[in-house]
Amino acid sequence: MSIYANYYCDVQHPNLDQLSVVTFQRNAFLWHKGNPKLKAKIMHYMQYRVDLKNIIQLTYLYKHSSREITPWYYINGDRVIETLINGDYVHQYIGLNGNYTLPHNIEANFAANYQWYKRRAEEQTSWCDGHTWYLDVTATWQAHKRLAFISGYFLRYDKEPLLQGERYGQSEQLILGIQTSLLKNKFSMMLAMAIPTSAISKRTYNKIIIPDYQYTTWNNDKVNNAIVQLSFRYNIGKGTASKWQNTNNSEIEK
Repeated sequence: MSIYANYYCDVQHPNLDQLSVVTFQRNAFLWHKGNPKLKAKIMHYMQYRVDLKNIIQLTYLYKHSSREITPWYYINGDRVIETLINGDYVHQYIGLNGNYTLPHNIEANFAANYQWYKRRAEEQTSWCDGHTWYLDVTATWQAHKRLAFISGYFLRYDKEPLLQGERYGQSEQLILGIQTSLLKNKFSMMLAMAIPTSAISKRTYNKIIIPDYQYTTWNNDKVNNAIVQLSFRYNIGKGTASKWQNTNNSEIEK
């Protein structure tokens, strides 16, 4: 077993555009204005990881930003003003990762996590809550020394809290593929297919709600057709062409 801990602090100052008092019109109802009173954002990040060798890896993350720079909306006469203010932001994350070698030359790995968020401005007495859940699974069967079958599934569901609304986003992908190696493993070729899936809603949105004003932007991310990809790799050095690996969305996430 190994235990890993990491902490750092990051300070970010607002840029000139965010501080500018210049007002400009975004659309028929909405105007944007900077805020010269913005203060520097201070973010504390703590991550702890316990690794049970060849069994599982557990990760916990805690991130707190005081004076997070975030949008804020208010009514001024017949105008709706979009500006920026400082607020508190808390992000927590708990995740599991595993990599396994199974009988019959099968390799499998997975990453799963749950995340939750909180936001609050000085003007607000209660926190705005949101959450994310996430799954990334891949399996590779080495049927022959030069032939492998690959499958992978990735799912992410986001409900992000805004100070005056919420944002929903998602990502989902199912991949099936086959890979072969030629020329003494210096040349690698893979044929993969991404298949449309609908385990969760593909209709994403961004919603703002304040007294006397509300807007919602919608987007439909549904894909109705399969996508086929053919890729080649050739190593011009002394080694062999690298094999397909899971892009490991969990690492990109971190």
